[in-house]
Amino acid sequence: EIYTLSLHDALPILRFICALKENFRQLDAFVFSTSLVRISRALQLRRLDLVLDAISRQAGDWSGGTKIGFCLEAFRERYGKQVLNGSPVVLIMSDGLDTGDTEVLEKQVTAIRNRSKKLIWLNPLKGMQGYQPVAKGMKTALPHLDDFRSAHSLESILELENILEDA
Repeated sequence: EIYTLSLHDALPILRFICALKENFRQLDAFVFSTSLVRISRALQLRRLDLVLDAISRQAGDWSGGTKIGFCLEAFRERYGKQVLNGSPVVLIMSDGLDTGDTEVLEKQVTAIRNRSKKLIWLNPLKGMQGYQPVAKGMKTALPHLDDFRSAHSLESILELENILEDA
């Protein structure tokens, strides 16, 4: 993503995703920047160093900007029929700093929202003082979300537990 989240910096988030995987059998996880990569199988390795290594090998384009709409479109085309059946809670973690087409993003976010129980966007920038969701991707997605949350600290990520319990 444009907000350069190195895989090392993603450790708290990956720990959280691994914990989710332990508690939710049907959890599927993906990472994206300019392309979508399914990491569900890598999460089964259970050791964070092995998970990071597997994800690093799969996701080779971390510094190319973020094409959120394009990646969500790939998600819907490849996995939508099997996972978007009206019952999943979909979590998207992104700063919303999109380099792609906002029309594609809006279409995909709307379609995912319509086929999920809840669509939650986690933004690592939202916890920063003075943050406003003015980036074009974030402004485009915001009206279609059920919840817009911060993901800037371990505390903010742990708050998700309450949201997921209610879902």
